[in-house]
Amino acid sequence: MQQQTVYTNYLLSSHDLWEQADELQKENEEFFRGLDIECGHLTFHSSILDLVRYVRLGLHRLRSIATGL
Repeated sequence: MQQQTVYTNYLLSSHDLWEQADELQKENEEFFRGLDIECGHLTFHSSILDLVRYVRLGLHRLRSIATGL
C-alpha cells in the first residue's frame, strides 16, 4: 500500500509540474516556438535524447540572450 501512495504522489507531482511548464511556455511563446521548430515538440512520449537535445539548445539560447549575442 505504501508503494501505491508513493506512485500516486509521483503522478500528481508530474502533472503539477507539467501544468507549471505549460504556463511558463505561454509566457515565453516566441522562445519555445523557436525550440519547437528546431527540435520538435516535447511530449510525454518524447525520448530522453529528444529532451536532452531540447534542453541543450534552450540553455545555449538563454546564454546567448544573457550575454547579448
